[in-house]
Amino acid sequence: METMRELRSKSLRKVLPISILLIVGSVAIFFFYGCYKLPQVLAPKTLTDLPVEELENTFVQADIDYLYDYYMYSEQTRNNVSTGTITSMEYLIDCGDYYMGLRVPQSLVKDTRAMLKRCQQGDISSVFKVRGMVMPMEGTRLRYYKEALNYDEMPASQQEKFLLLYIDVDQVGGHNVNVVWALLAVSVALLAWGIVRLVKASGGGYQKALRRKLASMGDPTQMEERFDQFYQSREPVSGLRMDDEFFLVETGAKQELMRPWEVAWAYQCTTNHYRGVIKTGTSYALRLRLMNGKQRDISMGQSEVQAALQAMGQAMPGVVLGYSKEVEASYRQNRDAFRQRWEAAHPGCTARS
Repeated sequence: METMRELRSKSLRKVLPISILLIVGSVAIFFFYGCYKLPQVLAPKTLTDLPVEELENTFVQADIDYLYDYYMYSEQTRNNVSTGTITSMEYLIDCGDYYMGLRVPQSLVKDTRAMLKRCQQGDISSVFKVRGMVMPMEGTRLRYYKEALNYDEMPASQQEKFLLLYIDVDQVGGHNVNVVWALLAVSVALLAWGIVRLVKASGGGYQKALRRKLASMGDPTQMEERFDQFYQSREPVSGLRMDDEFFLVETGAKQELMRPWEVAWAYQCTTNHYRGVIKTGTSYALRLRLMNGKQRDISMGQSEVQAALQAMGQAMPGVVLGYSKEVEASYRQNRDAFRQRWEAAHPGCTARS
């Protein structure tokens, strides 16, 4: 049917921008946070087994049995004033015939400081197991490392022994391993969501409920033909199409079809928004109260709500329009009165609900 093809194209146009954003966001998270490096976490290399030229950007595991000294630490600050809480420390360690850095997060600071103290007292009986990404030293970290070692004063043959690399413990590409795993899950979810929306729209998935509704009204082929005539002949008013047989609500990629007499009552719903005691805005919606007791709010501007109510008054004479406490009480206590109103306006209609 021409209308179903048109609605499918509409749905696709509606979901396409958001789906693209979801897919782009997924790819951005995947690469920006280094999620593609996570397979290394599952099979870390042993630090001492790797040639020097293969260390950088490799996730490794190592048994640290000696800490020489720290060359840098980071502190937590509040309003540019140190709180005294150390958030990370960086030590000089050896890796076979070479030396390099080791950065530990706040959770390991206490343990490594205790180990450093033991090492300085000659106790080398403990082993500290770590896992992390080997990263190149840059910026402030590189400067402190060189200053602590008097690196620039060393002969070239000695400098070769001190690698300008460090193990970033429990980190992948500068981010906590657990955080990166969580972000990978987010990335996959966003990608799946974007693709599912596109597949659903291109395959007519957003029209399945509409087809089921038409099938419940009578012969599916005949009802689709009548719906096609209705859709092509009726101009939308505030996203609504209506006549004496169909009432169609289009919101975003979705279409919801009802019989006009399924709607008992309609009125404008006004919501004031506040931040504290300060009013920040007002939003409007067309509120539909249905014969089955359910409620449906359709967000739109105030002028659109009024246009929709006016159109409903002309095309749907059985609907009660406008809010009052009396109508509210009647709707809650005696919904049959609303059905009788529809029967008076459109005899026999409720028998076809």
